[in-house]
Amino acid sequence: MNGQEEYDKHQEYIETQQLDKLIDFKENIDFQEGIFDAVSGKLEIPFPPEPADLVRLHKYIRERKCFTVLEFGAGYSTIVMADALNKNQEDWKNLSRKPEIRNRFMFKLFSVDSSQKWIDNLKTRFPDHLIDFVHFNATEVEIGKFNGQLCHYCTNIPDIVPDFIYLDGPFPKDVKGNINGLSFQCDERTVMEADLLLME
Repeated sequence: MNGQEEYDKHQEYIETQQLDKLIDFKENIDFQEGIFDAVSGKLEIPFPPEPADLVRLHKYIRERKCFTVLEFGAGYSTIVMADALNKNQEDWKNLSRKPEIRNRFMFKLFSVDSSQKWIDNLKTRFPDHLIDFVHFNATEVEIGKFNGQLCHYCTNIPDIVPDFIYLDGPFPKDVKGNINGLSFQCDERTVMEADLLLME
């Protein structure tokens, strides 16, 4: 399915929720990803928005009435999830009776990314009315082990207990170090985020 077909499939939800007012779903819509594009670091244009993924994220956060979201890998998803939290907050305000929730970070998105440059770029394009919903965390990423298996860990994770986590990072080449010669600089190796296991 090409970018236009994917957009058409989700157009009703996108327009009903006004997500098309937040991001340009047509940006780089004709982009054809090469097999190494996501890991090579040589791509000079942003990956186009993926309507199916963004709609799914928005729906999950809305339907599950999430309060606190943790994201690894900032991007279009950050904008869409901030919008979902904004709408959840509006629903919450309209409740006649609010239950007590043990949560200091109501309607907040914590976005962790290994590139301060990408965070800064995203901030310049972020809708003004949604920016206060997001805490951006730049982090270094280091190779490690979990139960003897090769993995990596972020060095700066927000000290929160999220009710929704989206894992879409880090960029493989940002993982520092090696173990016995093995590293994430190898284009064929998949990143293996172990912070979630540590949190659990």
